[in-house]
Amino acid sequence: MVAGIAEHRQRVRSFCRHPPSTALAGRSPAHPGQPALLRHIALRLPGFTHTLPLPLLVLFLLLLAASPLDAASRDSPGADNPLSEPRFTSVGVGIIPRYVVPTIAQDRAGFLWIATGDGLVRFDGYRFRPQERESPDPAARNLGWIRALLAGRDGRLWIGTESDGLAVYDPASETVTACIDERQDRDLVQPTIRALAEDAAGGIWVGSEGGGLQRFDPGSGHFARYRHSGQPGDLPDNRVQALLVDRQGTLWVGTWAGLSRHRPGGDGFEAVFSAPGAGGTNLSGRIVQTLFEASDGRIWAGTQQGDLAIVDPATNEGLLVDERPGSTSPDGVSSLVEAPGGLMWAGRSSGIAVHDLHDGRLLQRLQHDPRRPASLAGNEVAVLMRDHSGLIWVGGYGLGLQRHDPNNRAIWLRSADTTPAGPFAEADVRSVLRLGNGEIWTATRKGGVAVMDSQLRVIGAVWPQPPRPARVAVAAVSESLPPVRIEEMAQASDGTVWLGADSRIYQFTPDRRQLRSLAHDGGVTRGFLDSSDGALWVATQDGVYCLPPGASEVARVAQQGGRPLRAEVNAVVEAPDQSVWVGTAKGLFRAPPGSRELQPVEAPAGAGLGNPIVIGLLFDRQQTLWLDTAVTGLHRMTRWDGQRATFEGISARHGIVNRPFGGNLLADARGRIWTQMYVYDPASDRLDELTAADGADLGTGWFQAHAQTADGRMLFGGSKGILVVRPERFDASTHQPPLLISELSINGQRQPAGRIGDGLRLTPEQRSFNLSFAALDYSDPGRLRYAYQLQGFDADWIDTTADSRVAGYSNLDPGDYVLRIRGSNRSGTWSPHELAIPVHVQPAWWQGTGFRLAVALLALLMIYALVQLRTRHLRSRQAELKRIVRERSARAHGRSRETGAGPATRVGGACRVESDRSADRPAQSPLPDAAHRGRSRPGGARL
Repeated sequence: MVAGIAEHRQRVRSFCRHPPSTALAGRSPAHPGQPALLRHIALRLPGFTHTLPLPLLVLFLLLLAASPLDAASRDSPGADNPLSEPRFTSVGVGIIPRYVVPTIAQDRAGFLWIATGDGLVRFDGYRFRPQERESPDPAARNLGWIRALLAGRDGRLWIGTESDGLAVYDPASETVTACIDERQDRDLVQPTIRALAEDAAGGIWVGSEGGGLQRFDPGSGHFARYRHSGQPGDLPDNRVQALLVDRQGTLWVGTWAGLSRHRPGGDGFEAVFSAPGAGGTNLSGRIVQTLFEASDGRIWAGTQQGDLAIVDPATNEGLLVDERPGSTSPDGVSSLVEAPGGLMWAGRSSGIAVHDLHDGRLLQRLQHDPRRPASLAGNEVAVLMRDHSGLIWVGGYGLGLQRHDPNNRAIWLRSADTTPAGPFAEADVRSVLRLGNGEIWTATRKGGVAVMDSQLRVIGAVWPQPPRPARVAVAAVSESLPPVRIEEMAQASDGTVWLGADSRIYQFTPDRRQLRSLAHDGGVTRGFLDSSDGALWVATQDGVYCLPPGASEVARVAQQGGRPLRAEVNAVVEAPDQSVWVGTAKGLFRAPPGSRELQPVEAPAGAGLGNPIVIGLLFDRQQTLWLDTAVTGLHRMTRWDGQRATFEGISARHGIVNRPFGGNLLADARGRIWTQMYVYDPASDRLDELTAADGADLGTGWFQAHAQTADGRMLFGGSKGILVVRPERFDASTHQPPLLISELSINGQRQPAGRIGDGLRLTPEQRSFNLSFAALDYSDPGRLRYAYQLQGFDADWIDTTADSRVAGYSNLDPGDYVLRIRGSNRSGTWSPHELAIPVHVQPAWWQGTGFRLAVALLALLMIYALVQLRTRHLRSRQAELKRIVRERSARAHGRSRETGAGPATRVGGACRVESDRSADRPAQSPLPDAAHRGRSRPGGARL
């Protein structure tokens, strides 16, 4: 037994000493007898490579591991490292049926495809859209239980079903088509497809239970079969569970008979690390149900029996690396994925096992913990998948769908311990203190103080005890507290620790022995300041107090004139000139150096704080005073003349109003100002909000619950634990998510979104369209920004939120437009992947050029006809007037003849002559004739 273990360890060393050639490219050779871990460290020691004695190297490693400030040890996975626990976020809670996710895939465009207990759904970060077959029979539309998904390089999605064979989804038409093997009887139930893979030629390899292996040619629709028949080179077993095409084009096949491969251009299959008769030291007789090619080119294989193997394709050598210490039951490996930092995650029926990528050592086990909301939602892991942005997705039975961001290495949450009776069993942290010796003291809501080391591992406690009688001002040394809740802590320059509670403060030694307790009448203790003159300032719920050096009682600090300060005090800090600044609910106050008298800090109109409730104060390394208020947020004091101050509103300039900056102000080495809610960079004038996607899932952050360690880490206390920030690792997200059209509807009817690849053309009958869009940043979709503009119609961009990602238009005039859409990442930075969709609106027959010309011609003809009608009317009127003149002239002539023959005859003759002349003139008024008749009357009278 001992010899077997020794032999196994030697094989581990030997295998890790000779990784595949692809992993050794560009590396220096090492001592052949040196274990791999030691060899790698030796290679990284300048001046000592190949020459450092092994005992000294081991001593160096031990000292390195013992260093409490070592960042690598703090971040590396391990059961004893509370900061290494990955945080998972559940997605689709209440939507995914029965929380069942057998497999996941991400297509070329970026959509996530999720197999559920009720069929296939597509996820764009916001909506789970079911995808069904086209069938008149509703019962036949659902794809049913899906065991395998494959995202093809051409954008199509290949689907392996439980009993209906192979199908393919075409994103252009948004339809699912069955891939039928004409040689099979379609009336028979098809074998369950367990695995899919695509080779370099675009062929789809299909592995099924009992159906062997097939290769489908999408171009011809032909299936080629490979089955086990007992002949050399045949498929080892017809029960295929896993497939993988590696970067060299080799097909790896996991079956019930172990692992085999099919080389490109080869005729058969060869067993790899699966030769029979190896006595359980290889994969022979094991059911290989998952395969993964690591970044170093080695093949990882997981079995149903729980084995985990690493195979070197160059040498065909393999190693079983997981001995499952302490395990007495099968713990099958269902999925594998490589995580950043040289880690391999193995999804098992008992959670996730984290292994070292180099030698396969088990580093950590991740399991469901009901006390940790951010743990795995369940232990039955079925699939692990890393998406295009680096997020790791977890699916399984009973846990549904979860995501983890392994790239977030700047912010963690130290949550409660799993030990119910431990000092940190309560995660509601009200105060955090870093001592000079590196210890971290944390006070929780239920009372007591947990003492931790630099990695936030509990090493001691100050426990609350039942009250004892006759406690005096200077008590005997004690290691316990009365049953009170500690709200604030500070360490004085003499090394003693002060704990603040309701109307009382307690003094302890660094080794947790109580020295004395002092009372005050200010209510809850809200803060301490150990000033440079040795005085202890105490901020309370009602005013501020001071304990001078050597004093045995605290005294209230008054304002100018001796009036007591009656206000809630939230922050007390000392300026570089040794003046003390006090932030209260009634404004900002200052005590000059050496004074115990508070003076209000005034500000000119328009340059003040805008709100009197000061909740945070900080002097940074440049001696700049930063302030936070409850309503107007972060401010910077830009001028101080000894009496009046000028402030600059940072939050308001960035559009953050009616909320604080976070109260707990800290500055990092780059000069950035932090709280548990925001980070502001004065150099770039950039302000970023910290959310759960960044790791800042603290719940409610408590004011004055913050500390900073000697190496720059920031600690913030809240209702969910301690938020740990490494500011030097933090930068706003630079991910540039692709922007896609997720849904298209025309005239209210859904259409395939793929049809707008070359633009959108609307017929005259199509009067409206709506486009739904999504930027595929799955880390925090709710924080994404969007804007769209229809050029040719909209004068400017239209901003919209993640809740309203729809661009809709109706009754557009015929013509050409361009619909532009843009989206941001979770940090608010616009992605360069902007959409520009041509939109052509076809005219109706009555909107065409020909029709318009015809209408114009018809209008001209109508105008011409009207002119002609008017002309004819005027001519007819003229003729009528002429007739009337003639008739009247004739009547006048007749009357003249009846009155006499002499002169009348002459007159009448004259009249007749004039009448005849008038007939030759154009038609005019009959007035000339009347005038003529008037002139004839005197003549007649003279006669």
